[in-house]
Amino acid sequence: MVKKTWAIVAPFVIILLGLIGFVWGEGLGFYDALLNSLKLPKGYLDPLPFNIALELARWLGIAYILSMFYAAIIALINSGAVFIRSSREDTVAVHGDSVYANMLASGLGKRALQTDSKRAFKAPTQVIFFSNDKETLEFYQRHSELFKTAKKVHLCLNDTHRSASVIDNVYVINISESKAIYYWQKNYIHEHKKIVLIGSGDLAEKILSWGLQMNVFDPGKNVDYLIYGDFNKFNKLHPQIVNNMLEYGGDRISFGSDWFEHVEEIKGADRIILCGKTNENIEIATLMSEAGIDTEIHVFIEGASARTIFDASNIHFVGDLSPQDAKDLILMDKIHEGGKVCNVAYDLYEHAQSTDEDLTFETVRRKMQDKSATESWAKLDSFTKGSNYSSAMHDIQKYGLLKKAGLDVSGLTVRENEQEYNELSQDVKDFLQEIEHIRWARYHFLHNWKHPEEPIIMDGIEKKKDSQKRLHVDLVPYCDLSKEDQEKDSYFYKTLSLRFKSH
Repeated sequence: MVKKTWAIVAPFVIILLGLIGFVWGEGLGFYDALLNSLKLPKGYLDPLPFNIALELARWLGIAYILSMFYAAIIALINSGAVFIRSSREDTVAVHGDSVYANMLASGLGKRALQTDSKRAFKAPTQVIFFSNDKETLEFYQRHSELFKTAKKVHLCLNDTHRSASVIDNVYVINISESKAIYYWQKNYIHEHKKIVLIGSGDLAEKILSWGLQMNVFDPGKNVDYLIYGDFNKFNKLHPQIVNNMLEYGGDRISFGSDWFEHVEEIKGADRIILCGKTNENIEIATLMSEAGIDTEIHVFIEGASARTIFDASNIHFVGDLSPQDAKDLILMDKIHEGGKVCNVAYDLYEHAQSTDEDLTFETVRRKMQDKSATESWAKLDSFTKGSNYSSAMHDIQKYGLLKKAGLDVSGLTVRENEQEYNELSQDVKDFLQEIEHIRWARYHFLHNWKHPEEPIIMDGIEKKKDSQKRLHVDLVPYCDLSKEDQEKDSYFYKTLSLRFKSH
């Protein structure tokens, strides 16, 4: 802004000083004075009559010319740098005025390209994140032809319903959903707990949805969720969610509007999650502290300043992003990789069944680099991609469950993984496989699938599912599945060493 002001104002100041010097200092007429003054911004070096105004104008003109020359050189250097960086495979062009866009650029460091130059559209990865969805969509539409050449375009919107849904090369990202996934990855539950969730809006709904998918560790005694806030939209979109979660996994969900009318019940909770707006969360945390609630409280905030007003050891702040967090949330590299790994591992495993090939964690990672793996992933619809994400996010639970059963799959080949799993008792295997069936069913229930009332007949052939009507015959309790279908749930444990590596 300062440079632009200098470029506009400096010539007028120089000309004005020249007029003063030539008219009042040297007695020239206005027209002749103006003609001479117009030469001064160009760095006039010929001898001039000596007076203060003309000397100031002369040196100011020289300084102006030198500064413009310097700016031109810098612009040329920057243009060259943009040209070079836009050609690199790891460069990310960041478009938008959102605070997250700036944090992303900071987190990426030299990998980021934040410029108005058209050359930025040549970068392999593009991120569009304005303060509101309307601006984001308009920017994408305005430059849609330029974005077609990118490998990935991350379209960051606040009102989408699924993170990482993909259309061609466009990844539609919902920050609330990303926050929810990363929250549960860091704070997942592996034993029976009572969780209080207070908040309204997209983040609160995503926290609940992903908690139901990731906190599955026991067929009969999972988590009690006490929900306070406006969940009318969620309940209308998922009218059977309470019954489904209770029947499939034992989660109990109860909804209320005013948490402060249930203080005694809240005191008995194992964890409280405040996931509304930052100012509301801080107010509730303050009231809870005053009410003597010493339960572990996780407070979603944006802006680290709020941390300074609390010194209670039971209050933990989450969702306050660092530049590195913003990079993970917006680019979603780990989540994308997890979903793709699930898909690649399945393809490799199916192929290896007919060969003597053994597979390792490194085999899958190498395959991830192949064009065929990218093409296979691109062919999947958004629902199937989402199913892979859901499966990948639960692998951390499966790893813990297998370790609890005495099996550590770290570093094992798939053959070794299978052999170790098969040696577990049938009761343990049924326990584990039922957990996977519950997780799978919950993903479907959260997307409003249901069990058909009649057999699914398509083109005269009985089918297991109808994707268009969202029907699946396996949406029944684990005990009602055939032995063959029960065995299918073992796949995710037999192949865990291909997908998950403990750190």
